[in-house]
Amino acid sequence: MSYPGNVADFGRRIIDNVDRVIVGKRDVSELVLVALLCEGHVLLE
Repeated sequence: MSYPGNVADFGRRIIDNVDRVIVGKRDVSELVLVALLCEGHVLLE
């Protein structure tokens, strides 16, 4: 069973790794991750 703390830690690690490549856009990275986890669509320019 997955616990909320583990899921939050997993998401934080994903965002930290994305921030190594895309610098200064953490808020956008978080929103993209949320949209993808909710099976939504994301349009990036």
